[in-house]
Amino acid sequence: MATDMFRMLIVAMLSLSVFLNIGCSAFKSKMQPVVIQPTDPTAEVFVDGELKGTGTITTSMARNRNHIITAKVGQRTGVAHVDKSIAVTGVLDIIGTFIFIVPLIGVFTPGFYDLDPDSAVVVVPAQ
Repeated sequence: MATDMFRMLIVAMLSLSVFLNIGCSAFKSKMQPVVIQPTDPTAEVFVDGELKGTGTITTSMARNRNHIITAKVGQRTGVAHVDKSIAVTGVLDIIGTFIFIVPLIGVFTPGFYDLDPDSAVVVVPAQ
């Protein structure tokens, strides 16, 4: 009787720990805010070819891909890159997979990555 209660307690604790350790990355937002500052405040800012605004802007970008930022003033154009890298939570998911298999789920989510840098200066050549 006591061993059955002990087993149920162990199963309940393990079940709870597996639930709480489900890929930390799975709980992160798939988007990340990035500040973009062109050296010319009148420059139009494009992210992956889409106009986002003029001057310094903050925009949300998908964590799980690399991005190209361009800033244009007339014919003058500056380019910068924001690349994905494995996030701290992604590393924890990988480590957690060796203890419980469930954190592996986080490896397949956008939260597995962070964008680097999270603020970019785009140099627009002078006239």
